Amino acid sequence: MSEPRRISLCCADLGNLPRAAVEYLVLNLNTRQRQVEFEFLPVSATSPLLSPLGPGALISLDQFHRRATELVARVAQDMEHQSAAYRLPKPSLGRMVFVSLATLDGHYYYIYEPEYSAIFLGDWNTKMAPPSILESLLTLIIREGIYALVPNTTAGLTHYATRGCVGDFNASLRDTRYKVLQGFLCSECRGSVEAAVGSEACAAWTALLGKSWIGTVADSTSPATIVKKLGYNLFLTEGFAPTYRERFLQLLQEDGTKEFLKLVSAVLAAVLAAAILLWLKLK
Repeated sequence: MSEPRRISLCCADLGNLPRAAVEYLVLNLNTRQRQVEFEFLPVSATSPLLSPLGPGALISLDQFHRRATELVARVAQDMEHQSAAYRLPKPSLGRMVFVSLATLDGHYYYIYEPEYSAIFLGDWNTKMAPPSILESLLTLIIREGIYALVPNTTAGLTHYATRGCVGDFNASLRDTRYKVLQGFLCSECRGSVEAAVGSEACAAWTALLGKSWIGTVADSTSPATIVKKLGYNLFLTEGFAPTYRERFLQLLQEDGTKEFLKLVSAVLAAVLAAAILLWLKLK
């Protein structure tokens, strides 16, 4: 078996989006296939090279390319120094993927270069839900895994028409919702993936895109439940963080709250019954 391809993720400040929930879901992908390994690099979001990519920031494409080239070299150097300091083997970094909530001045949401990729979700807003921003980000990262397996990606796994396929070239971030919600590979893209990794592995990646593996919060062992404990309910939260309404709905779904509401209902029913009996006696 050949060595898995590696995707090294470098996250800028994610604002109110729970970073632990993002990291857990992405790293869970490593347990569900063997062709690609995802990893998060220990780079501080407040570093001088990443801080300009924080939520709400606006950066030009040229500025980002210069910053990305420098950051790729700096991260590789820092990782090597840190590993040596801890007496660990020299790290082998994979293809670097930057994740940012900043906005490019040209309003591109995705950049693919030979040395790195970048995802910019600064233009995302709650009007684009469903899906949630976390689901959108997860799908784009899964796509990175598929891209890593297919040679000549820009020709073999990209097409200009919206089919709800992960290979859609979407000029607007809004249109990415279809590839996230549908979670499938069209016949052309499926052919490219099958040619690269075989039909069995292609089926496994298609299943990852479908996201049924996330499960539901009714299952205490599912990824959905763990993500909820990490601060993000995939079935209620749409934006970067739960709103007051979403928190209230989540509270109503919890077992302790349900039992409390049952008790309150029983007490109110008893009080109402007593009041009716008293009224009848007084008449």
